[in-house]
Amino acid sequence: MIISICGSGNIAHALIGFIGNKNDIIINIYSSNNYNWKNIDIIDNNEIISSGKVNSVSNNPSIITNSDVILFTVPSFARSKILKEISPYIKENAILGSFPGSGGFNWEVNKYIKKNIIVFSSQRVPYISRIIEKGKSARAIKKDSISVVVSKGEEIKIKELLEYILNINVEILDNFLEVNLSNSNPILHTARLYSMFKNYKTSTNSWTENILFYEDWDIDSSDILISMDNEFMLLAEKIGLKGINSLKKHYGVSDSYEMTKKLSSIIAFKNIYAPMIKKDNIYVPDFDSRYFTEDINYGLIIIKWFAQNLKIKTPSINKVLRWYQESISETIIKTDGLLSTKYFSNIKTLTNNYFKE
Repeated sequence: MIISICGSGNIAHALIGFIGNKNDIIINIYSSNNYNWKNIDIIDNNEIISSGKVNSVSNNPSIITNSDVILFTVPSFARSKILKEISPYIKENAILGSFPGSGGFNWEVNKYIKKNIIVFSSQRVPYISRIIEKGKSARAIKKDSISVVVSKGEEIKIKELLEYILNINVEILDNFLEVNLSNSNPILHTARLYSMFKNYKTSTNSWTENILFYEDWDIDSSDILISMDNEFMLLAEKIGLKGINSLKKHYGVSDSYEMTKKLSSIIAFKNIYAPMIKKDNIYVPDFDSRYFTEDINYGLIIIKWFAQNLKIKTPSINKVLRWYQESISETIIKTDGLLSTKYFSNIKTLTNNYFKE
């Protein structure tokens, strides 16, 4: 089996390290990053627990020719470009999947790929992973299970495939919207971003060191998180999405205090820093980070647009989007709580099969 991985970040390293050690799998990488790739070692407690072999790496899209499975691990904003580049080389009946698939991976595939293919999108990533040495090693924790949505009629085939290559239990969802409208990163990350950075332009305080994203999680972050998630769950209920749980249920908590205690103590979340860059000896938000460019532009904004069309009020989500537009000096949401024409148009091109004007 030939598996091509599009991307070279944390999840790509983990995938290679865990699945590239199977004798019947050949791993190719489509990426512009030349890391002098070798076998990818997965490290835990200073020991190698898995090692996967890289067959070939190229920035030429023809590398995916004859691939049986093509896995996307790139940010949402990069997927369309890659799909257009690799389209001529995708063989009939190939399997295309994204970890995760939020932000409309299936919509993008339908737009750019006109061949008979199988598509899947995961609700969350299969690993909590961080690169140790690029092209060589990563620290990764494998999850017990992941939820995916699959092209109709191909559910059993993809479940068996993913459980084999990932060695993780796979649960099948009913609807691609259960991934595209995820309350994972688009709610979890953006709530924390707002709590940390909402006053950074007006505050006299500055950060002399980076903030721990989860270990420093506080009550304020939990308050806005739960409030945004409550609005999101109204949307999920309105559409009838059964495969999505509230974040309180997902984490097994009942209030902001318990949520703070839980998120700040998850071992897999330790040593993950906030998206910040150092300027003139102080740290400031990095608005080019995928925490912003993906989780807001391809996450929270899509959630907002669906809520807007279904006439669901989202004051907490609006608050976060207004803060973001003030930070980047670009109109995203109008004073009446509606998305601006630019952002509405961008989303409409992806979701034209769902909402009809």
